[in-house]
Amino acid sequence: SKPRSQFFGLWVGNVHSEVVEQEAFKAAFEHFGELCSAKAHGVPPINILPPSSSAFVNFCRYEDADAARSALQGKTVGCTGPLRINASDLMQKYEEEVVIPARKRAESARANWPGDDGIAGSGVEAGSVWGGAAAGAAQQGFNSIQQSIQQQQQQQQQ
Repeated sequence: SKPRSQFFGLWVGNVHSEVVEQEAFKAAFEHFGELCSAKAHGVPPINILPPSSSAFVNFCRYEDADAARSALQGKTVGCTGPLRINASDLMQKYEEEVVIPARKRAESARANWPGDDGIAGSGVEAGSVWGGAAAGAAQQGFNSIQQSIQQQQQQQQQ
């Protein structure tokens, strides 16, 4: 059997199977991105668990699951709620190993990025979020600018 594709699950509480309108519930989450398929990912897009009044909603991409978690938290969807949404254990592990370290690298790069005033950390507005790839590119750009300034200064001193 081939390995299943990566997926990002949300645990959703306050999903009452006797009242939930499943198509509306699914559509609300699909608004944020593609849900998994059982064939490609080995998990259903949505798995409603009546005994615990909860469900798992499984996305193909982390960013889509994260956006849905933020936007639908506390909302009533498909006649059920207010939804309590948490990352599944697998998604929490991904956040701990990939997302949080990337955010820390981005924050570090942002703190070292000079603004128009030449002061490190003033080049980006507080509260903006950089992705890991953007932070890496920014850090590389910052390093090359710093090197060229140092070279110019050395040439001027000679």
